[in-house]
Amino acid sequence: MNSLTLRAVAAELHPYRGLRFESAGAVDPFEFHLRLEKDVTLVVSVHPEHNALFPAPAGTQSAESTHSFVRAIEKALAGARFAGAAQAGLDRVAALAFERRDRLGDTERVHLVAELTGKGGNLVLVAGGDPWTGRILDRLRDDHSRRSPRRLLPGATYELPPTGRADASDGEPERLTRKLREALEQRGPVPRALIDAWTGLGPATAEEVWRAAGDNPAEHPEAVTRAWLDFLEAVRPAGAGQTAGPRFSPTVARTGEALAFRPAAEDDAQAPTYPTASAAVAAAHRRFREEQPESAHGPLARPLRQAIERTERALASVDRDEREAAEAPETRRKAEAILAAAHAIPRGADHAEIADPRTGETLRVALDPARNPGENAEQYFKRAKKAERGAEKAARRRRELAKRMEALRDLAARLDRAGSAGPGPAWFDEAQKLGVKLPREELPPEAETGPQDRLTSALRPRRYDLGGGWEVLVGKSNRGNEVLTLEIARPGDVWMHADQAPGSHVVLRHHEKGKEAPRELILAAASIAAFFSKARGSGKVPVVVTEKRHVRRPRKAPVGTVTVGQHKTVMVSPMDPDKRSRS
Repeated sequence: MNSLTLRAVAAELHPYRGLRFESAGAVDPFEFHLRLEKDVTLVVSVHPEHNALFPAPAGTQSAESTHSFVRAIEKALAGARFAGAAQAGLDRVAALAFERRDRLGDTERVHLVAELTGKGGNLVLVAGGDPWTGRILDRLRDDHSRRSPRRLLPGATYELPPTGRADASDGEPERLTRKLREALEQRGPVPRALIDAWTGLGPATAEEVWRAAGDNPAEHPEAVTRAWLDFLEAVRPAGAGQTAGPRFSPTVARTGEALAFRPAAEDDAQAPTYPTASAAVAAAHRRFREEQPESAHGPLARPLRQAIERTERALASVDRDEREAAEAPETRRKAEAILAAAHAIPRGADHAEIADPRTGETLRVALDPARNPGENAEQYFKRAKKAERGAEKAARRRRELAKRMEALRDLAARLDRAGSAGPGPAWFDEAQKLGVKLPREELPPEAETGPQDRLTSALRPRRYDLGGGWEVLVGKSNRGNEVLTLEIARPGDVWMHADQAPGSHVVLRHHEKGKEAPRELILAAASIAAFFSKARGSGKVPVVVTEKRHVRRPRKAPVGTVTVGQHKTVMVSPMDPDKRSRS
């Protein structure tokens, strides 16, 4: 979506001002729908291959999702009314403004900033009167590009994406011509140089302006600049709902990937014109979705989207750790100030205003009323020390997560392009290496054997055949226990572990799903669990028995550690399964 089209669409959103925001939804990780009253839906897509913003035609299918950014949108815009759209100069960035009343009754603005910048497209929630300098509330994703210094952290001031090009909307011919000469020297005498020189042009528009500049445009950059300014004026929105003058009409470009304004006199069946820019954008978007059918890949897209969301949450956690690390010197300063002024701080105070012993500056320090000044200082020192230790770890973790996020988004883009044939074996291999939990029924035949068939010998569980299709799997180590429980076992499998004693995780299962295990097999498997535990020397051992669905790993717990919900306990004698099989 190029800048001229975005400018026209922003003008066409004027009639929807005053409509109350009702809800939000996500079709996929890139496309979001904002539903307003009177059955109006605003569609924003930041798909790497197709950015779009337009009011959807009536009757558009509703989008529902638990996407974390959908929840952020609904929280930020609750009770708000649409207040219009603004564009950042002639850049491919638009702000959808919403107004609401705060608790005191004052009007406050929240903007959904849509950065429709191709592969780097993004959505950012910004609070404040000016969307380009407001405070960031949340974002679809952080800017992890190596070429960009931006960090879109909640609470920080929003910054526009850097372009390095001239804003082609300000109408300074000399500056535009100078920038164009520089681009022509680097790019050569081709229309693409216009895109490198100025913001606001897509491939189709660059071709149009290049052709309008006459013969040998590369030798006469001044003529190209004049042609551009004439074109810019000819397609200027004349008012709400009016996109262009009579000479040009909104057109879907031949490739279907961009939009342009073409002379109304030209009759080109391959480039149909539309009454409004919004209608042209909607048509291009519909064509893109038809050529990139995602519904057929829903079972694969869902776990991939969940993996992306988990990685986004992990990156947000790293952001918090880095902020704490940055605040470590201030935290240590407060700890030292509390110690220096301990005699003057009354017990039970929840805060204190004390002097910094180094600079004399007054510090306001929050305190735990249940602790004395010395204990409060100790807590501040511990917090500072923890933040300092975590600084290097956070930086390393950010690099790992950014690399993982890039790989996951590449998988999502490849899935979008896969078409009806579906992704190839390499896609499935990469998805499973990244830990994307794909549905078993969606795996290709060569991958249906499950993750245990690709395990090393150390992680592969021991197997014991109990007959009748039943088998017992036993973990060999802490990591082997985790792989068995969290990756191999199915939700309905019977899970066991010796109660109150270190030992192996044990799983009893049948090769067919849904089979209920007989009691004698449960007791036999429990005896094996007792044998592979530190309590194997006891005559009777209590063993926890439950379905795997009730077992989970606590957050940040050591490898192999789990918590068990609903369960029962059986008393059994330890049994060596190797001796049983020989008898």
